[in-house]
Amino acid sequence: MSSRGLPRLPAVRDLIKLYGLSAKSQLSQNFILDKNVTDKIAKCANIIPESSVVVEVGPEASGGRLKVIQGDMLKVDHMDILARFGNPTSQDPDTTLHLVGNLPFSVATPLLAQWLGRLWEKSGFFARHQSAMTLMFQKEVADRIVAPVSTSPRGRLSVAAQSLCRARLAYNLPGSSFVPRPKVDAAVVHLTPLDQPLLAVTFAELEHVSRFLFSSRRKTLRRIMRNWDDRGLVCLEESDLDANVRPQDLTTEQFNRLAASIVRSNLVMPP
Repeated sequence: MSSRGLPRLPAVRDLIKLYGLSAKSQLSQNFILDKNVTDKIAKCANIIPESSVVVEVGPEASGGRLKVIQGDMLKVDHMDILARFGNPTSQDPDTTLHLVGNLPFSVATPLLAQWLGRLWEKSGFFARHQSAMTLMFQKEVADRIVAPVSTSPRGRLSVAAQSLCRARLAYNLPGSSFVPRPKVDAAVVHLTPLDQPLLAVTFAELEHVSRFLFSSRRKTLRRIMRNWDDRGLVCLEESDLDANVRPQDLTTEQFNRLAASIVRSNLVMPP
């Protein structure tokens, strides 16, 4: 009997070449082929196997046992996906659903906005169980999600995410980690829903207000709110806010107070 061991399994990179697979630029696909990197990303998710269900968006080449469902994640029925797996989250109320993925950069922001809306509604994946999201974004987008008060990246996405979740930048990846290499770097963001969301209005109303206010981010609140004459300034007074600061200088709680005052006053904003 030969003393030689079994030949090593081919690397994922070699399998991709063998079967003629390639990332599609029109779908913003960029693969991560280094197992050390994917292991670090998985560790960021803090998954406990005994009490977790993991839904990976845009799974890559893998030797693991996966069930793959093809479809547009912006349009797919979340409950249909869970039903195909016997809806494991309904069997144990302590189960945590982890939404993970190396998201295509071109659709990452719309996907996150949709999931945050579902989280607010407690629908889809977020209907009846604990949840967490560990997602890969373009570095610039990741910085916006976690941006603190009074920083240049802070904007609509910061307020939306931080109104519903604790948002933490977990891991930075250089563009060289991907195949093909994108022109930008990336980062992993971990989002855990707040026990008590900071939203003082509906998620759609918050999105509408933040879109309007951040469209004039270089202006002070006083100048922005003068669009409604004295009624806008009254909203600032009701919200107990400094009229001389800019939208990015508001905390998430302050932003929601102002949004609630604007909505109560029925101030009409551009669509």
